[in-house]
Amino acid sequence: MQTAYLLFRFHGMSPKEYYDKKPGEKKILRAFMLHEIEERDRESSPNGS
Repeated sequence: MQTAYLLFRFHGMSPKEYYDKKPGEKKILRAFMLHEIEERDRESSPNGS
């Protein structure tokens, strides 16, 4: 559920679009979303690391 929300919130992908994907595509989207979250966290930290 979290991935569907984040894709909607940050990329405009509807939850239906996410849930209609094949399992392998969902796995890739989750990995990309996790990477993006980690990058956002690094960028927003006070020392940038």
